[in-house]
Order: sequence, then C-alpha cells, then structure tokens
Amino acid sequence: MRKSGKRLKTLLIYLVHREGIKEFYESHIKRLNRAGFDVEGFCITLNPPGPRLTFDELDSLWKEKSKDLMKVYADLKGKAEEKDVVVLYNGANLHPEFVEKLKTFNAYMCFDDPESSDSLSKPVAKYFDACFVGNIASLNQYYSWGCKNVFFRPLGYFESHLHLAKLNGEIIKNRANDIKVCLFCERESAWRKDRINYLEKEISDLYGRGKGWPKGWVSDREMLVIYGRSKIGLNLHNSTGPINLRTYTLPANGVMQICDNKYFLGHIFELGKEVIGYCDVREVPELVEYYLTHDEERKKIAVAGWKRALKDYNEIAVWQKQMEQIAALI
Repeated sequence: MRKSGKRLKTLLIYLVHREGIKEFYESHIKRLNRAGFDVEGFCITLNPPGPRLTFDELDSLWKEKSKDLMKVYADLKGKAEEKDVVVLYNGANLHPEFVEKLKTFNAYMCFDDPESSDSLSKPVAKYFDACFVGNIASLNQYYSWGCKNVFFRPLGYFESHLHLAKLNGEIIKNRANDIKVCLFCERESAWRKDRINYLEKEISDLYGRGKGWPKGWVSDREMLVIYGRSKIGLNLHNSTGPINLRTYTLPANGVMQICDNKYFLGHIFELGKEVIGYCDVREVPELVEYYLTHDEERKKIAVAGWKRALKDYNEIAVWQKQMEQIAALI
C-alpha cells in the first residue's frame, strides 16, 4: 500500500551559511512535525557555518575523498537508512555519485535558478528522483537537462519569519497605513540599481530600506512593523521569476503587491484580484498612483492576496503538497 505524504519518513537536508540558520530550519521542522509529518533535519555544510560549495568545488572534494566531506556523507548515509525520502532543500553539497548510493527517494530543491544554475542545479538535478523548483519560470530548464518529475515548489512564507500572525480582513482594511509604498532590497547591484533609481525619482512616497538606501539595512522586526503600516509593497527580481521571499511575505502581511515577471506571477496569484503585475518598471509609477487614489480597490486586492497566501503558501500547505507529489511517485 502506498504511504501518504504524512507517513513518509523524511530527512530534510539544509545548509548553514551563518549563525542562526540552523535554528531557523530546526524550528521549521518542529512545526512540520507538529502538523503530523515525520521529518528530521540534517546539516550538510562542512564545518558550519560556511558557504555552499559550487559543483566544481564539490566535485574536487569528492574526487580527492576529502575527510570532511566523507565524514558528513557517512553520517548522512546512516541517517538515510532509516528514511523513505531525502529532500535536499538548498540544492547544494550533495554529489550525484553519492546520491546514486542512497536507497531512498531523493528529491532536489533549488531557489537560485537561473543565476546559479550552471554552478549549482544543472550538474546534479537529473540524478534525483524528482525536482522541486522555486522559480516557476525555470521548469523548462530542468526538462532540458534531462530531469523527470519536475514540479513548481513555491518558497512560501514561514510562521516564524516576516509574518504578522494576528491579521484578519478587517484589520487589513482599517489599519493606519501611513507608509504609502515600501520596498526592501539592496540597490547596489548593476542589474537593480538603475531600476531603483528610476522608482525613487518617479515615486515620491517610496519608502526603501536595504544596502545602498539612505536609511540602510533594516531588521526583520522593523520590516514587519513597516509592513503593518504599508499600503503597497513593490517587488522586483534580478532576472526571471517570481522567486523571492517578498512574493509571499508581502501578501501574507496584508500588503498589496505590485510585482514584476507578470506572466509567471499570474501562475502564482490571480492578476488584478490578488496581486498587480508589471512587465516593465516604467509601468510602476502609474500603477502606484492608481491604487493610491483607488483605495477600496487596493484594500480588496490586499485582503484577497492575504487569503490566498494564507491558504496555499504557508509553510505547512507548501510542504504538504510537495509530500503528496512525492508519495504519488513512490
């Protein structure tokens, strides 16, 4: 008899690139287990905290049988012997020749396509039993590499991170919203700087924070406070998408989102009802002006986006769908 998604014993492999990330993943795993899943975490970073390895770096360590890598893989193999499924959350540090030694159902996840595809996902993804891709615009990439069982896997939002838990439709409609337009991102990268300079020039009410902004970096706690005060949240990507956390945290906090990559955005939220999309940054000032002067429409979209995020893109719903897709393949 096929096991249900909740009955599959799963090893969730993650990376730890800085202090606090291990605690973030383990708290996520605790919430999954409280929801009825059977999940155990495993850190695959060598000597954490540390950077993820490019495939070339990983391949070199594999070929030279690095003691650090072999120790981590030996521990991983022991853990995997007790599991039905291995999920590589961050798409890195797991060599394909080692994957082929595992007797589990092995699922690959990546949220860094297409920018990091050549050094991260492309060399390894096809060796997994299924691929769960965070960038909905990158699914065809995986098929072109020879991958089978390719699924869109939204990043979603996490209960413990950038989420105002005590919200409802009336709160979203009636809160003060003294900040008209917010945008949180760095603005120093060449592919982003010109667009943000344009937005800052054209939108007088834009409240921006992050590296390169006059007010600089903002903490998660302060960001949440600002979300609770904002009418509109802008979103833009390096290239294709939508893929970033803002795609889900803006609506999850009751902020009406105006987001780029309009075509694929419409596969995640309903355009014009749950989110507003654009193709060119020059469209944004007019969209902002319209929804600031049509506040009831803005409120309806903000509430509808919040309801959709709450229903489909919370961490439990996203994980449940992924495990159901895996269960159907086992």
